[in-house]
Amino acid sequence: MTKSRAFRLQIVDQKTFVEELQRAIKQRFGGNITKAARAVGLRQPHLYKLQAGDFGELEPQTLPKLMELVVTDEAKKRILFSILSPTASLLLLYYDRWCEARISGRYPRGTRTLVGSARRGALIVPRKDVARRRQTELFELWRRIENSTRFRGHFSALEKAVKQADGDVQRQLVAIWRVFEPLFESRDAGFIEKRWDELSDDDLEKFVKAGVARERILLKRSSRQQRAQEIAQLFETRTIPDGAKLPKAPRRRSR
Repeated sequence: MTKSRAFRLQIVDQKTFVEELQRAIKQRFGGNITKAARAVGLRQPHLYKLQAGDFGELEPQTLPKLMELVVTDEAKKRILFSILSPTASLLLLYYDRWCEARISGRYPRGTRTLVGSARRGALIVPRKDVARRRQTELFELWRRIENSTRFRGHFSALEKAVKQADGDVQRQLVAIWRVFEPLFESRDAGFIEKRWDELSDDDLEKFVKAGVARERILLKRSSRQQRAQEIAQLFETRTIPDGAKLPKAPRRRSR
């Protein structure tokens, strides 16, 4: 049986890719490729060939290391767009907007998340049009969760799964919100559905454990960049499932 070729990210705009990489190395390390390679955990010959334009593709695990070299968000975007195909870039844009829409206004001011960099103090500020009562409920539930050590292990497992798939704080927040979301629908359901404060600690832990397990299943996939490239290739080669269509570029809602 022939072994399938390992997946690679295609560099579709070599000129931009090389220019941004060389600029980053010059800005941060005075053009010293050896220091730059050591700083991000790459072999010096490998980084040298990348910044010289000798490669037309790179391994997915190399991309995050290259992004560490780049200083500004705009430069990072230019590198991403130089690597991903236009279709993959559109899919990533759609994904990022989806993450933003899922968490926008869900987290009340002052709430600390239980995972990733946000646990070290990042604050999530809600959009103005979100009902205050739902924010208050989430804040109260969060205090209950933070005051009990029994939930920490579940969120550590979720954090690990997100890091393996994305390493993105927005995706972590989406996962956490989806774990808790059914607990805030009681009022909308005429209070027939249970509220979060009606659950015992044992039942709440079972609920959290089940929600985390569901999210971990969904996160068993390639990284966001690699998956966008994989799906883009399916669209471009027309080997997509019946009925699937490439989404249009999502529009930002006016605020």
